[in-house]
Amino acid sequence: MDMTSPTVQLFLPVQMRLEKRFDNYLGNENQAIIQCLKEHIEKRDETLIFLVGPKSVGKTHLLSSSIAHYEDVYSSDTECSYFSLSELSANDLFDRQEDGSYFSDLLDYFESFNFLALDDIDIWLNSFKGLQKREAELFIFNLFNHYKMNGKQLMVTSSCSPARLNINLKDLESRLKSGLLLTLSEISDIEKTRLLTSLAKLKGFLMDDDVSTFILKRSGRDIPALLKIINDLDKATLIEKRKLTVPFVKKVLNW
Repeated sequence: MDMTSPTVQLFLPVQMRLEKRFDNYLGNENQAIIQCLKEHIEKRDETLIFLVGPKSVGKTHLLSSSIAHYEDVYSSDTECSYFSLSELSANDLFDRQEDGSYFSDLLDYFESFNFLALDDIDIWLNSFKGLQKREAELFIFNLFNHYKMNGKQLMVTSSCSPARLNINLKDLESRLKSGLLLTLSEISDIEKTRLLTSLAKLKGFLMDDDVSTFILKRSGRDIPALLKIINDLDKATLIEKRKLTVPFVKKVLNW
C-alpha cells in the first residue's frame, strides 16, 4: 500500500510517539502490571493485551511505554506504533466514504506493524452506528486475526472490560475476551500529592504540603488536570516572582 496516498495521509496525524517510559509511570499499585507487560512483550506469547482502567490512570502512558520497551528489546525489529482510536473515529472521512474503503485502507496499514498499541477501543466501538458499526467491528476482528496468524502483538485500552463493550459481532467479543486482561488501579491521593511536589521541584519552585493538599482537594484529581495546574503555577511564579501559597494558588487558578 502506498503510504503517501490521501487516505493514509488523513489518519497519520493521529499517530502519537510520546516520550514516556515504564520507570516514570506514577502508581505503586500498578507496578505488578508493568512487570507483567514487560514479560509478555519480551516473550511475545500473547496476541492481545487488553488494558482496562479509568481515564486518569495513565493508560496512554503505558501504551507509549510498551512501545518504547518493545523497541529496546527488538532493536532490529521496530515496526511498531501507537494510535488514538478516539481521535481516529472523530475523523469525518468515515462518513464521506460509505463504501467502507477507508476501513480497508486502514486495515492494510495497521497490518504493516509487528506491535500495535490502540487507545480507547470502547470509544471507537461506540462511535459508529448501523452499517458503519458492523464495518468497525469487522475491522477490529480482522486485525486481531491477522496479528494472531502472524505472531504479532496487539495492545488496546478501554474504560471497561471486553464483556461490557457494546459489541454486536459475537466472534469479535470472543476474540477480545481471549486476550490477556489487565485492570489498572486508581492512583492514590498520596501519590498524586507527591507528583505535584516533585513536578513543582522540577519546574524550579517549592510546593509545601498545605498547598499540594489544597490543590488536590479543589482540582479534578485526574493527572492531565494536575499537570496543567503545575504549568499554570509555574508561569505565574515566574511572572510575579512570588512564593507559592494557598492564597496565591486561589488567585492564579480563580478558585
